[in-house]
Formats: sequence, C-alpha cells, structure tokens
Amino acid sequence: MLSIQQIDSRYRTHSTFKNVIGTRPELRVIYVCKNPFYLTREIKILIEGSFVRFSCYFTNPELDRISALNFPDHPLLIIARGIASSPLWSMMPEAELRVRLSPPEITVSGHFDAADIARLNALAWQTKHALHTLRYVRYTDLEEDCCLLVSRLTEQFGPDHLKKYYFTCIPRGGLIVLGILSYLLNLERWQLEPPPFPDVPVVVVDDCALTGKRFAEFLEKNQSENFIFAPLYSSPELRSAIEVREQRVRACISAHDLASCMDSIEEDQRAFQEIFGSPDKSDYWNGLTGYLCFAWNEPSFVFLNPVTKKVEGNWTIFPHEMCLKNGPVRIPIRVQQDIRMEFCVAEDVVTIHDDDSVTIDNLVTRDRYVLKGIAAEMWNALMECGNQEALLTKFVNEYDIDQITLKGDISDFIRNLLSRGILKTNKRDSLYPT
Repeated sequence: MLSIQQIDSRYRTHSTFKNVIGTRPELRVIYVCKNPFYLTREIKILIEGSFVRFSCYFTNPELDRISALNFPDHPLLIIARGIASSPLWSMMPEAELRVRLSPPEITVSGHFDAADIARLNALAWQTKHALHTLRYVRYTDLEEDCCLLVSRLTEQFGPDHLKKYYFTCIPRGGLIVLGILSYLLNLERWQLEPPPFPDVPVVVVDDCALTGKRFAEFLEKNQSENFIFAPLYSSPELRSAIEVREQRVRACISAHDLASCMDSIEEDQRAFQEIFGSPDKSDYWNGLTGYLCFAWNEPSFVFLNPVTKKVEGNWTIFPHEMCLKNGPVRIPIRVQQDIRMEFCVAEDVVTIHDDDSVTIDNLVTRDRYVLKGIAAEMWNALMECGNQEALLTKFVNEYDIDQITLKGDISDFIRNLLSRGILKTNKRDSLYPT
C-alpha cells in the first residue's frame, strides 16, 4: 500500500504536504445531560484549551417530526438554519455550525468560556425538547383556533354580552389574533379602543401564554378592573394560577390546552428548574409544556445561566421560512456531505476544515489526523462525490496523471482512512472489505 507521502509526490501542483499524522492531543471529552428526559450520550463536548466542539446527536424519529411538516429541505438543515438565526450568537461571534446528515449531528465549534458552554447546553436541551414535543401552528390553523376561541367566549359569556365588551391584545403575537377575532365577532371600532370606565369588561387576547409574564406586565400598565384573559394556547395550571392571584381577572379561557411535560420525579423537576426555572416572581407558573412554534412567532425560551447567574435567552430552533419572527442566519453553517454510496464517516469522528487542510478528530480514541495538500483535496472531493469512481473522474480531469496510477492512489487513500477508523463502508454498495 502506498503511503500518503508517496501519493502526494505524484501531484507536483502542490508543493507542501504533511503526512496523515496520528496524535493524542490533550483533549477532554465530556458527556452532558442536564435534561432528565433525553439520553446522556446525545450531547457531547470536546474541549482543547479554549477551543470547544459542542455536538448534539439526533435520531430519525426526532427528525421525522420536522419532515412531516413538508418543508422543502432536509430536516437537520432546517434546524441548523433556525439555530444559526438565534440572537444569542452575538455573545459568541466566532462560533461556527457544522452539520452532518448521516449520522445526524450538529456541532458548534469556537473559542468558548464556561458561560458559553452553559448557553450551548441550554440550546441542546431546548432543541431536543422541541423535536420531541413540537406543536407547529400554521396560518390555516390560526383561523380555526380563533373560531374555537370565539366559541368558548360565546359559550361562557353569551353573544349579547360580548357585543358590549372591549377587546385588546398583548403585542406582538396577540395582534394577529385580535385582527381575526375582530372580524369573526364583527366588533365595532369602539370595542377596540380603551374602555371609558374601569369596570367595563376587557378581553385580552394573545397567541399563547406559557408563564404569564407578559400578561403580568400588561396588568401593571393597565388600570381596568375587569379583565378576561384569552390566549389561544395555555396550560390549565397557568390559567388557574392567574385566576387565583389576580382579583382583577374575571376568567382565563383558551382555545387549546397545553399539556404539562414535567416528569413527576422530584429529581427531574429539580434538574429542569436549574436551567429553565426563572427567579422572576411575576411568572405565574414555571412548569414545562410541549414546544410551541407559530408560523409568525417562536415564543421566547429563556434559561438561567449558572455561570453568569442571569436569566438569558433566547435561542431559536426554527428558521425564517418556518417562523416569520426569526431573522437571517448569523453564523456560518458548513454541511458535511453524506458518503451515501460507498462510505460513511465514522460516528465518533468530527472534522474541521481550514483553507488548505482538514483536521480529523476521533472523539473516542482521541487520535488526531491532519490532511494537507492532495490528501485534503482528496478528502474534500470524497465528501462531495461520494464514491471512488466519481472521485477518479474528477481528478483525472484536473491533474496530469494516468488513470491507472490515479485509481491506485485513490484506493490506497481510502484504505488508509478505513484502516484508521475514519471511514466506514456501506456494506451494500462498497467493494472494500470490512
């Protein structure tokens, strides 16, 4: 078998090259599971000095929930764009996102401190929770939800009374709900203005209420004495807590109940509260419901950073095409292509691509491999082409070398990667023995 140096020496276009080097750098691999509901090994951190790679692994059932929404892209790429759109990256401006489609994995890499790692841990937890419990509300669902809310309001208060009530909303999510309700109830213009007297009933609408924080802030700024709170989505526990605490609230009504996802085990509840329990006493309820995302709004999911001792947020999980509120991608996204036909990258291997080299780390053995020159170019081409024949065609058109020699060089290169555990063969398609 030819060595990588011998292969590179044939291609005079590249004057510098270093062999594939196996080293054991000072790496720390940490498995993290602050989330009691998901598997420990789904989150992995590799630390080398101040350089950190934070990897989150996914299962096909988790991604199937996104695939079922029928957006025109791979579900993992959809999630990656959503995560990369998060405003929180302003605190980690040098971060880079890497996506591996098979096996499904998203890795964030950069120079991070302890507070950043805590933020990434919250991100991984939130992403997993979203994929396990997502409830996505489209614009077509919105109209049906508003019709249901109208039915519930009419049933409890009667159509004649509703004609005398005033209506307002909690911006911004409540604005779209109020607009549709105004047509469904045929509200008069005066019903959308501030009430003339404090005892006149005022219906306050919103798209959702998770902790009640925004409603509490609304009450502080308004002096009316007779409120009806009507978010489209909320938990029964939250509505009950508001009715008990607020004497000015006559009733809380929703179109849909959000079921609690909190585990009954005390230890698990404590683990959740350590990350997402808010010290803000204006919250009526600090439980956990299924993850909610609207076509126009992804509700804030704040967390308590144990390093800064501050409530921070928020991460976003879904991109602009799924959620109007979420903005453009803020950090680079690199996609590691699948080698579907003949090979797959080993599950415990991560790669970092520079301008003229590829660094490959095995997170289990802690071996490091550095590919430069032709070796790096062959690796990149292999990621792009997916099989030996396509790689052969690409190189024979770009370099002055005979096809027989080139084929042997590519075979030796691939066998080298296989022998080091960097690649694995797809047994169905590969001609290479395992």
